[in-house]
Amino acid sequence: MGVKVFEHSFKDFSIHKLLRSDIKYINYEKSFKFSFKKSLKIKDVIKDYYKGFAFKGKDFKDTGDVYALKGVDFNDDLSINFNDITFLPTSYFENKKYNKFIVKKGDVVVSLVGSIGKVIVVQEDVKMLLNQNNIALRIKEELYYKEFFAYVLKFILINLFEKVYKSAGYSFLAIDDLFELEIPDISLEKQKKLLEKINEANIEVKKTEADIKGNKEILDLVLSEELKVKIEDENERKKQSYTNNSISKLLKRNQNLRFSYMWSNLQSAQKILYEGVTHIEKLGKYIISTRNGWSPACDGNPEGKPVLGIDAIRDNTIHFNKLKYTPKNKKTIDFVQKGDFYVSRGNTIDLVALAGIVNDEPPKELIYPDLMIKIKFDEEYINPKYVAYVFNSTIGRTYFKYASKGKNQSMVKISSDELYNFYMPLPPKKTQDAIVAKIEIKLKEKSEIFERVSIKKESIIQIINNFLTSEKE
Repeated sequence: MGVKVFEHSFKDFSIHKLLRSDIKYINYEKSFKFSFKKSLKIKDVIKDYYKGFAFKGKDFKDTGDVYALKGVDFNDDLSINFNDITFLPTSYFENKKYNKFIVKKGDVVVSLVGSIGKVIVVQEDVKMLLNQNNIALRIKEELYYKEFFAYVLKFILINLFEKVYKSAGYSFLAIDDLFELEIPDISLEKQKKLLEKINEANIEVKKTEADIKGNKEILDLVLSEELKVKIEDENERKKQSYTNNSISKLLKRNQNLRFSYMWSNLQSAQKILYEGVTHIEKLGKYIISTRNGWSPACDGNPEGKPVLGIDAIRDNTIHFNKLKYTPKNKKTIDFVQKGDFYVSRGNTIDLVALAGIVNDEPPKELIYPDLMIKIKFDEEYINPKYVAYVFNSTIGRTYFKYASKGKNQSMVKISSDELYNFYMPLPPKKTQDAIVAKIEIKLKEKSEIFERVSIKKESIIQIINNFLTSEKE
């Protein structure tokens, strides 16, 4: 294994406010950071800012009139995704304790943790509070248009992420580092012309995106049609603030005699979802084995063994584009293979037990982490893709939301017990195969639309890139 050598003087470290000594950041400062002919620092462009509040998991609701703004709600076009947004109690908005976390129209909000580079401009005048791990900036409009500022900052942050954080296990942007970033000092007139070009491209993007259905929406649509599962009825039930179950109902499919509020909700949900549905069976009957992964210490050196991150499970598939690397080894390692079926063992309450299949040949000696479980099915009776689609639909999301365990909803877990005890629609293999084929046609149509959208979005990136390049020293 080769050794990388970096040479730096003490001055490289001592001039930083936080005395950062990580080599990647120092290299970024010296070699990759944007430097412009005439520049302003972020701190010079803002007139005020506030960070989000650490609301508790129990505070978040599925319905309400006070939005909880989180990083997961940020769209690429600087807008807020209201489709899956959560809510906070109405009383919180009037509570003086939370006054300084009120999100206002015109705020530029930046994600500080996780996917560095997520930025939005709030266009709505609604009741909304900012959640932790985000910072809201209020811009001096005599210096910058809010939207143009957000696009430029987003581009610079993505560059920072690629050079510093991409291979790290955890990404955190310090406020001091954010405020010290430089952006070009240009006239409002020039900003306006560039913004007009960006907005023209965005209009085309939105027209095309209007035809895109979400992954879960596609799964729900096909499964509702083919299995007669009452997904719309369950969505209506979730809007209610209470559940009503008798002891006899709670005992149904309840081997561990659980009587919690969450388990009671699950019984209510499954009663609605499965009414009139045939072939409801326990998944454990067809599971041959389950196995947890291994989470060795990782670094950014690609000469080590590659390790999947928990975010590798997306859209029913295992992705390899955000790998970490480890120099560690042990005698027996269960490497990832094509065709493997994985679920996330630990995640947020909405993402736990998300399922994905390895559709492509994986990198050599790829390790899956401890927060994933590999499941092997009896494929004489089970199509693994069918199970993945059910896991990722409202059927699976509802079950694992209520069956998972953990006090903090930002990190709940499942074990093999919850997998084995999942009662789900399991029709004959031929029916599963037909459902999979129908879903894959819909997903292919979605991919084709995404490709057209990607081309249009690339034109926006090119506008910003050309502008920043022209302003470099």
